[in-house]
Amino acid sequence: MSHNNKIGIYKGIIQYLLDATNYPLQRIANLSNSPIAYLQLIYHHNRLPQNRSVELNLLKLFIVFIDMEIKREQKAEKLFPADMH
Repeated sequence: MSHNNKIGIYKGIIQYLLDATNYPLQRIANLSNSPIAYLQLIYHHNRLPQNRSVELNLLKLFIVFIDMEIKREQKAEKLFPADMH
């Protein structure tokens, strides 16, 4: 995968997490077990850090949030089945 594509994906994940949670970038860094400098490098400077673990950490956090959304929707559907359709 090209470098620019990866940056676009990770910037998109960061933006999604910022929008979905209203957390600051520092909190996203903490939740992903990544240094804030690494997320700033991606989000503000369009560069990937040499430490590749930040990529996996962002993906893991993204999966957790998507899983939470799905479970919340499923719970709402069970409680209010007519409202979901």
